[in-house]
Amino acid sequence: MDVALIAVVGVFFLGMGIYGLAAPAALIRPFGVALDRPEARAEVRAVYGGFGVAIAGILAFAVLRPEFRTGIVLTVGVALIGMAFGRVFAALAGDRTAFYPNWFYFLVELTAAGVLLVASVGG
Repeated sequence: MDVALIAVVGVFFLGMGIYGLAAPAALIRPFGVALDRPEARAEVRAVYGGFGVAIAGILAFAVLRPEFRTGIVLTVGVALIGMAFGRVFAALAGDRTAFYPNWFYFLVELTAAGVLLVASVGG
């Protein structure tokens, strides 16, 4: 079961990564960010694209190499909690947002973090 949970999160990261590499403006559009400069598109491709593919890769490695699994899934899970915390911090700092996309992705991040933390305990 742990391997399946890790794989599901990995597939989501892979999808985000491929989408970020292929269509950075479309990926970031729900957040109201215009990518009108090459530097902006490169940034989204790096942070959403390259990072997403890399996280998918390291999660696949965790599936294949159980001796590294706990450390990898714990690290990725805590990183996702950090992302969710950033959204809460933004709200506390006065950046009020609608449910979508901000709070929707907050729930996605916390759910994925929970899945990985459960997998790290089982694992």
